Amino acid sequence: MLNLYAQLQIIFFILSLVAPNALGVIVKLSDLQTMAAKSDIVFHGYVGDQRVNYDKMGRIITLTDIEVIDGLYGSKPGQIVTMYQVGGEHNGVVMPLLGGHVYRLGQEVILFGLTLKNTFVSFSAGQGKLDIRPGEDEEVVREDLGDISALGPSIDGSLGFSTPVPLTYSNTELLKDEIRLMLRNRL
Repeated sequence: MLNLYAQLQIIFFILSLVAPNALGVIVKLSDLQTMAAKSDIVFHGYVGDQRVNYDKMGRIITLTDIEVIDGLYGSKPGQIVTMYQVGGEHNGVVMPLLGGHVYRLGQEVILFGLTLKNTFVSFSAGQGKLDIRPGEDEEVVREDLGDISALGPSIDGSLGFSTPVPLTYSNTELLKDEIRLMLRNRL
């Protein structure tokens, strides 16, 4: 029986031969505790302006401004945080945001981010963004996982790919209190 590392190497090799362009981003999922422990910034905010440009390497990049409502870690209310993503649409040219998040003007979010020069990136491809959506009786907070696939053990113990199930919460304030507790326990 091959060890886990050898199984991963074989799977990635076969996938690179069979379907090199058919897959989205494959990630190892992180839980909220891990994201809280390793993020440079964690906040609740509203999505504002977006700018799409080319970077020095000729790639399309999307910069999204988000106004902080509640700075849970590394930010303050009223601060404008700029999120950086490779990809987007510029003058009719489209570069996919594989594993990227979609930000809509006015959208309410909770973000876990890492520093990238004078901007931030989400915690990981397809991870670190939670969308807050008003519901009929209460709001719903749902993790935005983009188009990622997760690699992990299946029921029979073999490795396989799956579409991960997003984390869902029914109360923003309770979730933020839980995140604050996690942040308090950072090493």
